[in-house]
Amino acid sequence: MTSSIRLWYHGLVDDDRQDEQQQQHDIWQALGIHTDVPHPARIYDYLLGGTDNFTVDRELADLQLQVQPQMKRTTEENARRGVTFVGRAKHEVESLFNEWELVEPGVVPIAYWRPDDGRPDVNADRVWGYCGVARG
Repeated sequence: MTSSIRLWYHGLVDDDRQDEQQQQHDIWQALGIHTDVPHPARIYDYLLGGTDNFTVDRELADLQLQVQPQMKRTTEENARRGVTFVGRAKHEVESLFNEWELVEPGVVPIAYWRPDDGRPDVNADRVWGYCGVARG
């Protein structure tokens, strides 16, 4: 890891890096990519130490790490094992089960899937992922 990336990771950027980030930001916006809205793929990139992310992504990732500090370690371990992250909307996850019979409660936010005591965690609505189980 170079010193400029290490400095950037800690929230400090030198002038060259700041200019480079602004150019990247401008290019992405010209392509219609919303750089002012956090995106799961860019958050994933940030957690892995990548450079294809923006302030809004880093800020949300840092907030998520306050609630789920293990998220960074899990992300790194998934990447090490070759697990690919694909962010999907609920309807996209549901479409993965087209040929299968969903088991109750269906496709739901992860924290709502069969909580131990019957109630979801107090932070359930902060989890940005869906899950489901099906039989075929």
